[in-house]
Amino acid sequence: MAYGILEMLNECESLVNKGSMKTFVVCLDGSKLLIQPDGDGQPRLALLTDELKVSFQIFFDDAASIQYLSPDYNILKSLINAQACIGRMKGTE
Repeated sequence: MAYGILEMLNECESLVNKGSMKTFVVCLDGSKLLIQPDGDGQPRLALLTDELKVSFQIFFDDAASIQYLSPDYNILKSLINAQACIGRMKGTE
């Protein structure tokens, strides 16, 4: 599941780099993560594992959203990447 979220984020980053999208925001809503592009782009939704949900609650307790390229975005990607690596080691990713 974490790997799928990373793929969605990487796709959005690629669209920004190509100029197809100006920027995007990642919204955290309990057990869901919503990637909201600027303008009229299609939002992307992902369900969070319990591990990611707890990590996000600890690191982003007061943040409803995280802007692409912000310091919090780098932390978000690191947490998701770490969870994906753990999942691969356990054989659950």
